[in-house]
Amino acid sequence: MGKASAPKIIFGVLGLTQLNPYGWFPFVLFLFYLVFWFSRTRLKTVRARLWLYAGATVFVLAAFSVMGHFAWWAGEPGWWLEPDGFAKASWWMQKRTLWFNWECWMNSSAGFVLGAATASYKEKIVSWFKKNYWWKLAAFTALFFVSLTVFHAVRRKLGYYTENYGPDPGILQKFITGLSQQPVTVFFDVALFAGMMKFRTENVLSRFLGKFTYETYLLGLVALESFQFLEYAADGNGGWIALAWQPYNWNLILYTLAVVPVTILVGYLANRVDNLLIRKLKSKNTSGSAS
Repeated sequence: MGKASAPKIIFGVLGLTQLNPYGWFPFVLFLFYLVFWFSRTRLKTVRARLWLYAGATVFVLAAFSVMGHFAWWAGEPGWWLEPDGFAKASWWMQKRTLWFNWECWMNSSAGFVLGAATASYKEKIVSWFKKNYWWKLAAFTALFFVSLTVFHAVRRKLGYYTENYGPDPGILQKFITGLSQQPVTVFFDVALFAGMMKFRTENVLSRFLGKFTYETYLLGLVALESFQFLEYAADGNGGWIALAWQPYNWNLILYTLAVVPVTILVGYLANRVDNLLIRKLKSKNTSGSAS
């Protein structure tokens, strides 16, 4: 909510800041792709590459722990705790604007290491799971729930939003909380991988949506914010009233019914444009190489 300034739009288009606070995914993906490219071109052994991927995971975790959810370091200590702190702050100091602002930047990053390890040792992993399969599936499923319980306990004790409790940004607390969440990703992914060895869910809808999930995710904010008038209303004092959570209010259902189809439509149209551009580029490259 609110209009974007020219500098915010320019920096956002250049990718130096985030126009879409939910658009952290392509940034993280780009960083890990760079690490993957470097490892494949410079490192000779699988073990060395996996160590590099693990290091990248720790780096992303540390980067978030330092950056937090906004530019807490760009002003007097605790400036954000003032009633008008964010109102007076520059646009780039706002929440989820800079790189690594938000725990989503790192809370599932261990999946990259796990995916690389699975790709490198897939035959051995599958062979290992086939022996005592059901016991191993049950064990990893149980480990997922145990790790989830541990993570929730750590998050309640330390937490991610440590800036809310005082002028100390709580870098170490964030790091420990983030570290405790990595096993949740690992055990969930392993249990899912093992489960899909026996069960596969596929239908017409999943095949259709699977063709443009990337665009749907990246552009989902268009629908989310376009229909926010169903969730919030201005209170006349510069604030917002949460309509959707008031008793006997159907706005949340209306909001969902509006957002879901529009998000799918926007993602589908973007995918069609992407495919058109890719075909044109491929055609141009083919004609250039032929001449």
